[in-house]
Amino acid sequence: MILCAAMLAGCSGTAASSSARPEDNRSLIVPRHTYFLKDSHEVKGRQGVCTDGTYYYVSGSTSLTKYDRDWNVIAENRDPFSGYEAEVNHIGDIDIHDHHLYISAEYFMDGEGKNIQIALYDPETLTLERTFPFEAESGQLECSGIAVDPDGSYVYLCSWVGEESGRYQYR
Repeated sequence: MILCAAMLAGCSGTAASSSARPEDNRSLIVPRHTYFLKDSHEVKGRQGVCTDGTYYYVSGSTSLTKYDRDWNVIAENRDPFSGYEAEVNHIGDIDIHDHHLYISAEYFMDGEGKNIQIALYDPETLTLERTFPFEAESGQLECSGIAVDPDGSYVYLCSWVGEESGRYQYR
């Protein structure tokens, strides 16, 4: 995965002049603004990325990696499934809030997730702290995205598979 600095900064790139060309594949046009790719960094993972403002955290299907602001690896966990009670083999998206990494984890096989869980990891050591099993009755078949709403004390999940499962956000 290659992360674009403008995307990580919430598209806080430099606004373009009138000479900007939409066909330039290194630019992003948003109403009233055009943003240009300033920099990119290759990272270990392609599932999710989050930041606490000081460090970047990246999830791969089977790994977690912590980077400093210069994209140097600070910590890495290549065995992130140690400590789970229900079998998992895949990490999806991640988020960070209140000194916890929130991980969407599952046993993913043949396009369907089982044992879907929200897992909390220590952002310093990237080790598992605890897990929360998911309500299978919800109809969610897989967990590709996770976001923490700190104001509402909710965690939102989404799925990219299945007719009904992929149409909803789960809270």
